[in-house]
Amino acid sequence: MKQISLNGKKVLFVGNSFVYYGNCVIDGSGESDKGYFYQLARANGEDVTVINHTYGGRTLSYIYENHLPKDRDYYKDVECVFMSEAGQNNEELVEDCKRIAGLLPENARAFYLCHEYTYKADHKTIKDSF
Repeated sequence: MKQISLNGKKVLFVGNSFVYYGNCVIDGSGESDKGYFYQLARANGEDVTVINHTYGGRTLSYIYENHLPKDRDYYKDVECVFMSEAGQNNEELVEDCKRIAGLLPENARAFYLCHEYTYKADHKTIKDSF
């Protein structure tokens, strides 16, 4: 597996409370974050900025429309984005992910975090989307 350096880069988390339960990021929406992802990167010598756009109970579409800046300069140093849908069986999930990823620089990577609730609630639309 190829290792990607995040030194001097930004990592963006976009999602809901499923991401900040367990402190991957800490609920501090839109702010620079010092949760476990940041701490793990720092422990491995990476000077990374983690930006947290997680909002409890909100869908990716809602977050895109209401919370994410549309100014491309905001994302210029973003290396990757981690996205996670709220507890709904979103039929537009792939399109929502594409819209968010479309804000990022061309070389940025996008990842989807599929949480346990998606499986417990049998959200087939989300599971089948990927």
